[in-house]
Amino acid sequence: MAQVLQELRDKWATDAFAEAHRNAPASTDLMMELSALTAASKRGWTFQNLRETQVHFYARILERLEESEKKCRACPGLAPRPSRNGTWYVPPSAEEAGGRCDGERPEVSYDGQTLLEKGRPCELREAADAEAAYAELLRGASIPGGTDHMTLANFKAARGTKAAHQAACDFAEGRSERGIIFAGPTGCGKTHLAIGILRHRLMRRQLGVFRTVPELLDTLRAAQRSDDNRADKIMELLKTTPLLCFDDFGTEKGTDWAAERLFIIINARELNGGSLLATTNFPKPKDLAERLGGISGERIVSRMRGLCSWVQMDAPDYRGRPVGKDDGKGQDPGHPGGGLPA
Repeated sequence: MAQVLQELRDKWATDAFAEAHRNAPASTDLMMELSALTAASKRGWTFQNLRETQVHFYARILERLEESEKKCRACPGLAPRPSRNGTWYVPPSAEEAGGRCDGERPEVSYDGQTLLEKGRPCELREAADAEAAYAELLRGASIPGGTDHMTLANFKAARGTKAAHQAACDFAEGRSERGIIFAGPTGCGKTHLAIGILRHRLMRRQLGVFRTVPELLDTLRAAQRSDDNRADKIMELLKTTPLLCFDDFGTEKGTDWAAERLFIIINARELNGGSLLATTNFPKPKDLAERLGGISGERIVSRMRGLCSWVQMDAPDYRGRPVGKDDGKGQDPGHPGGGLPA
């Protein structure tokens, strides 16, 4: 520190440098110098054999760096803002961040010869941008409201659901490329795992769409009566989105038209290599095929099994049962994540 300070003061004392900056008040130069030296000292930088112009240039860079760090230390941080899809975060306003924060801060490096400065986005603004992007993906994915608690991290696996939870984590993390059909009785956590996977992928900026099959078919029927090609647009989205999650497969009203719509979607995904998740109450593939109806049902289930692993779940219905009470078998029958499961 003493060496840097003396070198800068010696440079400032030269006639050439003083002449070049004779209009600058001494107190301003001294404040700039001390601010710069503080910033340099923190980083263990020692400047050697600097020209007068370099001294002033470097001091200005380090002064801006020190001023930026002061603002960052005083910054209130991200502010939580509740939204339909949970809580996301926004950066502080310019006034809150010290008056002149523009979302960018200088980044300085020194290789022993040259001091380099470049701007980089504020970490808080980057985090806020990431939150906003995630919120936008959530809106596009059509994940139902009231499912914020459904994540893989807070799923409490019990006997009969541990294998399903592990399969969900493997797929979400990319350790397995095959989709999953979660099959099991009502209330065992199927939708929780499916939505947990989709949320995990969305956090990684991977697109996906959630649809409950009976509601989807109702939407398609209504869209077909319009003149704006909305039904075609919905079908194209379901055929091409990177990850499609079908909830309550097999609970729709069985008609030839419904079977045809589902076959077109799933067949296109098999041909194009799209990923598929599905939940169903039917314990075996043949049961689901029979429910969907004859040859059409067999064709649909065959293609689903080509895309997905059939993962059986077996657990008590968590709905309406007290959370945290032991069921006498060493299990907590409460919901596997704190809310309503599949």
